[in-house]
Amino acid sequence: MLNMQKNSKYVLFILVLSVFFSSMVVGAEKLDLKNMSIENSEISTLDKETNVNVESKIEDFEINKDGVLTCYFGNAKKVIVPDTVKAISSGVFWEHCEIEEIVFSSELTVIEDFAFYGCENIKYVELNGKIQKVGRAVFYNCKNLKRVFIGKNVSEIGECALFGCDSVSELVVDKENKVYSSYNSMLLSKDKTELIYCPATVEGVVKLYENLEKIATNAFFNCTKITKVVSNDKLKYIDEYAFYNCCNLVEFTFGKEIKKVRSKAFECCCLLKEVVFPDTVTYVGASVLAGGAENIKVTFLNQNTVIGESDDDKIFSRDQIVTIYGYENSTAQFYAEKNKCNFVIVK
Repeated sequence: MLNMQKNSKYVLFILVLSVFFSSMVVGAEKLDLKNMSIENSEISTLDKETNVNVESKIEDFEINKDGVLTCYFGNAKKVIVPDTVKAISSGVFWEHCEIEEIVFSSELTVIEDFAFYGCENIKYVELNGKIQKVGRAVFYNCKNLKRVFIGKNVSEIGECALFGCDSVSELVVDKENKVYSSYNSMLLSKDKTELIYCPATVEGVVKLYENLEKIATNAFFNCTKITKVVSNDKLKYIDEYAFYNCCNLVEFTFGKEIKKVRSKAFECCCLLKEVVFPDTVTYVGASVLAGGAENIKVTFLNQNTVIGESDDDKIFSRDQIVTIYGYENSTAQFYAEKNKCNFVIVK
């Protein structure tokens, strides 16, 4: 009887140990499953093909006490700028090529220079809400940017903001904007007297807006698909590099009020073989036709047009064969003789 009691106690002890160790194993398995679920949830935020996060996280951003975003550490396709951000400092997203979409914070007012330089996979930009200032070259070289919306509060857009954005096909400005407007996806001043930017996707014949008075610096820069520009009768000024590298431009007709064509305005327009500056033109800047057609004919119908900033300035390249037409004893004749160009007297 005593042995049976001892044996029963021994068996009970073994059973307790078994239950104890079994519970430990089950607990460990649950712990592993829990850890695995955490790991899997983290993996699920990644794009399986690119190993890039689908959306940004709050810890990806460094924001100072004034609400300025000073650094971005993330690696996400969709960047959601935190609501506390009031300004994005220069170059914060420099060449983050993984970014495809950017959602700005509701409190954002300023985007500084080069902020999204080289973010070549961004496809759409909406400068809405409280955004007032867009700095220089902010979206420089965003090669796949296709659509741009400029909200009503944007009052300052820096030079070259959309430089190298060769895929832009749609640019729209909010009708309530007091500084800017849009026309055929071109960016203009509110009163449409100044053309600021033309997308590189524009092709064929371009007819300038009827009230346009000025074409700004770099406005048609690298618009390689345009072939002809028809001016209106109100255009007065064409700024530096306005048509730089429009390599398929074969014809540009000036209106009746054109006054100044500034330096390098038609540089590298290699198919532009004949240009007539009307009698209203008082100034033509240096290198205005440099790097253009190998054989070029240029006519000056104003006897006193100032050619270049100084007597040493050239409006052509050395390797171009130039024939200048103008009146006898005109500044055109003086320029032709000094620079050893062919000169033909207009009667």
